[in-house]
Amino acid sequence: MRRVLTTAAMLIAIAALAAGTAVAQNGDGSWTAPKTPFGHPDLQGVWANNNATPLQRPEVLGDREFLTDEELAALQSRANELFALDGGDAAFGDSVFTAALNDAKDFTSRDRATGNYNQFWLVERDWNNRTSLVIDPPNGRLPETTQAAKMRAADRSTRRGRHAAWTDDRSLGERCVSFGAPRLGAGYNSYYQLFQTPDHVVVLMEMAHDARIIPLDGRPHVDDDIRQWLGDSRGYWDGDTLVVETRNYSPLANFQGAAEHVEITERFTRVSEDVLQYEITANDSTTWARPWTAMIPLEATPIAAHLSPPVLSCSYKDPSELYAWQFNSLAGSGTAVYVGDRQFLVNRGLLPDTAPWAVISRGETSIAVVRVADDPRNDLALVEVFDPEEEIQLGVSASFGSTVDTVVGAKVHLLSYPSGS
Repeated sequence: MRRVLTTAAMLIAIAALAAGTAVAQNGDGSWTAPKTPFGHPDLQGVWANNNATPLQRPEVLGDREFLTDEELAALQSRANELFALDGGDAAFGDSVFTAALNDAKDFTSRDRATGNYNQFWLVERDWNNRTSLVIDPPNGRLPETTQAAKMRAADRSTRRGRHAAWTDDRSLGERCVSFGAPRLGAGYNSYYQLFQTPDHVVVLMEMAHDARIIPLDGRPHVDDDIRQWLGDSRGYWDGDTLVVETRNYSPLANFQGAAEHVEITERFTRVSEDVLQYEITANDSTTWARPWTAMIPLEATPIAAHLSPPVLSCSYKDPSELYAWQFNSLAGSGTAVYVGDRQFLVNRGLLPDTAPWAVISRGETSIAVVRVADDPRNDLALVEVFDPEEEIQLGVSASFGSTVDTVVGAKVHLLSYPSGS
């Protein structure tokens, strides 16, 4: 029964998104990003990095920034043949492109000792003519690393090659503690969901469900002696581009071999309805000879991705847990928080006792569905509104964390629960 209801809710959410998304098409055919009700470019949604393009340009391609259409078609054909069998070894990251470019006859996982996932668990890749994600330096390759960086890389290799002395002798990723940010890997847990309020942006990563809550209000970075696995991020708008500057990484962090000294600048620009251009510039003189920049085109995915249970590298979690950290960080327990197109998180204490699924009705008309977490320790309920013109009343005493009815079309009031179920 739950599977049927989940599918129905997904279809309803997809229909609501199609009806409610305002795409700005100018008279001359050019495209302008839609705006949020508070005037910022609307970057919200689920965005995927499934690019086949490698981070660095293979040396055999020299200074060629693009493949011809014929070369691209041939490369795709070889990749399709090589990875046609789902039972074969999984090809992570750049290995899909490089194996096809090298005209490999078969593919073996890089984990030769125990084996890796098979290809069944990985998504299909998105191909284009680019030969590298790196756009600066112009040769499409990362700058030369320093001697100190080479020594750190050798130390990590040594640690991986021996038995662990204790749990903290293994990497954060191996222990599923954190996989760092930003993440450049494609094709495996490489989806991102963006939420916006007038003064914050949240970047929720599929991998390990790390959520980056980024202030936009001009506050300074935390003190230099406060270090975090995902760094300390501050954002601002540069025209239609969201700029995020991150520093104060932990010495235990690892971004392409860099740690506590790296400073990252990210630029998010929505260039079409379905593409979010994502640029990352990394600067760390203790790791590279010069700063470098990569550009990743992120592609929009269906709104159903908001609702389907995500697959983690370590565990499965209830869909409503996706928003738990954001909810608890941005709002009090008696607050409704907007988390997606016509979706709101509310504290389940505001609702009467109900089964995991309940439909809010007015007469014979269904106006919303409530998803209550299965885990009694989870105090969240996800409300999805069908009709943006409806007024939904929840709870008996609560306050807004933000003006929800101006964030999305649906009018949500936290006054009293409507009759009917």
